[in-house]
Amino acid sequence: MIKKLLIFFLLFSLTAVEAQLLWKITGKNLKNPSYIFATSPYISPAYTDSIPGIFKRFTDCEVVISETAMNKIDHEKKIYNAAILPHNITLEKFVTNNDKELIESEILRILKLNLKKISTIKPQIIYNLYRDELIKKTLLINTDLDINSFFQTLASEKGKVVEGVETAEELISNLSDTTHFQQQADQLIALMRNNLVFQKEIIQMSALYKTGNIEKYYNKALESELAQTKPQSEYLSNIEHKNKKWFAKINEVCRSSNAFFVVDIMQLTGEKGLIKLLRTAGYKVDAVGK
Repeated sequence: MIKKLLIFFLLFSLTAVEAQLLWKITGKNLKNPSYIFATSPYISPAYTDSIPGIFKRFTDCEVVISETAMNKIDHEKKIYNAAILPHNITLEKFVTNNDKELIESEILRILKLNLKKISTIKPQIIYNLYRDELIKKTLLINTDLDINSFFQTLASEKGKVVEGVETAEELISNLSDTTHFQQQADQLIALMRNNLVFQKEIIQMSALYKTGNIEKYYNKALESELAQTKPQSEYLSNIEHKNKKWFAKINEVCRSSNAFFVVDIMQLTGEKGLIKLLRTAGYKVDAVGK
């Protein structure tokens, strides 16, 4: 059934060329335009070839900015340590025996790993690994690069400046959270129990992304707890917090350089979305055609 849905939505997407995935920032006496590209976890980097004008705009920009500049993270040991549960605690502490069997089965099926080998990793990290691999398998994505990493790699190859809105220290700080392990484990179990539902939603979100309708995408994502990575109130609060940081970064960079900003599609729309913030500040933000 999932394969049939996938074929249907892939065919549908061929007739639904993007309309609002690439945005131009001008105004406020900027010397050259900068651009925002809306990304999604439910898409392959290969899809960028279908977006009119994207690589021309990318080439025109001096700086490429995404959420975290992975090539600048030189804190591997700290990141690893932050992802590990406190001493003598394992995932088993937060799950029932029945749930442990489910987790063992799904980790082996999707990640091809033994639970014992990763049971000391924080549940949120396992959740992210499982979720990402489920997306790749559902959409038949055959690369480990997401779109953010794809553009960072391409930018580095072309000698462009690569920066992140989030620093390595902030990433480590977020990973170091020790207060929500039970909530993380519950979320992991919920995703594994409902993985077939999530796979259907992955296909729907991927097709919706390709229409370029950021408002419909945003509303559809909020309808489902599985499409969000946190409870809705926390999820929306996190988006608002990120948008403020993105706005500050865009405002800073655009004064001296023209930049290509790779931003999650969920952050663009709404009253507290990035487009509204920029327009309120006096920037002109327009969808880009060919």
